[in-house]
Amino acid sequence: MKKWLVIIIISGFVIISGGWFTASYLSNDSLSVANLQGDSSNKASRKASIDGDMNAYTENTGLSTNSTQSEVIDVMHKMTHQKVKASEKWGSVRMSEQAIEEVKKTIENNQFEHEEELLTILDKWSKGDFSNVDNDHNYFWSLQNGTIGKATGILSPEEEEAFIEKYFE
Repeated sequence: MKKWLVIIIISGFVIISGGWFTASYLSNDSLSVANLQGDSSNKASRKASIDGDMNAYTENTGLSTNSTQSEVIDVMHKMTHQKVKASEKWGSVRMSEQAIEEVKKTIENNQFEHEEELLTILDKWSKGDFSNVDNDHNYFWSLQNGTIGKATGILSPEEEEAFIEKYFE
């Protein structure tokens, strides 16, 4: 009788622990493209979930006249995230006319090694041409020595809208 009681208690513990672990694992909110259709509640929490950074998903570029080329490339890279398919995305700056203009002014007020390429990309974006935005993303990604999250295509208009609704609205 004692043997059966021990087996039942241990089995119960294993089942409860497994259930708790599974529930904890499944409740974690992934920031991958596959999870774009998730619940829209508690967006501030999701936006802040990447490294605790409240500006992980923002409409503000955070650039100034003293910004470095590395900071500009990071912002432009994050701007592409609302438009590209990638297995991982860490942060995003909303792709807007204002953001494009801010980045352009920052580049024009400095001398950067990749200035010509960056301005060419911004010129396309300011004209609404995002037909190669996945290549633009991968250009920034390679400049940042990316190893995870290479763009594999461009989001459909519906996928982009879902991304915007989830992270910016």
